[in-house]
Amino acid sequence: MELNRIKDIIEKVPFLFLLVLYLGYLGMGYHGFLNDPASELNLKKAELKASQEDLAKLSRKVEETREFIRSLNVKREEMRRLAQQLEDTKAVLTETLDVPAFMKLVLTEAQRVGLNVQSIRPGEASRGEHYAQQIFDVNFHGVYIQLIGFLDRLANLQKIVRVDDFMMKPISASTAKYVELEGVLQLKVFRYIGTKADEIAHKDNAALSGAAPGIAGGAAAPAGASPAATSPAGVP
Repeated sequence: MELNRIKDIIEKVPFLFLLVLYLGYLGMGYHGFLNDPASELNLKKAELKASQEDLAKLSRKVEETREFIRSLNVKREEMRRLAQQLEDTKAVLTETLDVPAFMKLVLTEAQRVGLNVQSIRPGEASRGEHYAQQIFDVNFHGVYIQLIGFLDRLANLQKIVRVDDFMMKPISASTAKYVELEGVLQLKVFRYIGTKADEIAHKDNAALSGAAPGIAGGAAAPAGASPAATSPAGVP
C-alpha cells in the first residue's frame, strides 16, 4: 500500500524537477569538494604546496652551499697566494743581520761606483711585530752620478735597504763640470723576526726529516750592542 502511494507521488512530480534536485545535490557536493578546506582535494593541494615549498627551500640551500664552496675555493687560492707572497718576502727579509758584514758590503758597493764613503756608523735598532730594523749613518763624498749609481746598487741588494733620510751640499764651484757633494745618508736595513707559526713549521719539518727540532730565526744580537764606527783605510 505504502509503495503504491510513493509510486503515485513520484509519478505526479515532474521528472525535470527531480533531475534539477539531483543535479543540485551533486553540485553542492562538488562545490564542497572544491572549496571545503577539509576536503580530500584541498588537503592534497595543501600537502603538494608544502612539498613544493620544502623543495624550493632545499634548492636554495643547495645553491647557497654551492656558492659557499665556490667562495671557499677562491679564499683558498687567495690564502695560497698570500702564503707564497709571505714566503717570498721572508726570503728577502733575512732572519739575521751581520752588522760588520753589511758595513763592508756598503763600502764595497760605494767603491765600485767611485763614491768615497768617509764613515759608517750603526745607529738605533728597533723591533716591530714581525721585523727588526737597524739604522746606519753613511757619510759620503763624491759627485752626483756616483751617488745615483750607489743608490741603484743598494736597491738591487738581496736585503731590504731603505734610504730613510739624507742631507748633502756642494763643496765645489757650481761652474765645474762635475760638482762635488758631501753629505749623510741614513740607511735602514730590515730583517725578519720568526713567529710562533715559524717555530711550529720548523719543528714539523724537522720531525718529518728525522732531525731534532730547531728554533726559528737566528740568534739576535744583544740590544744596544753595536760595533764601533768603521772608516775606510787611510781615512780618519
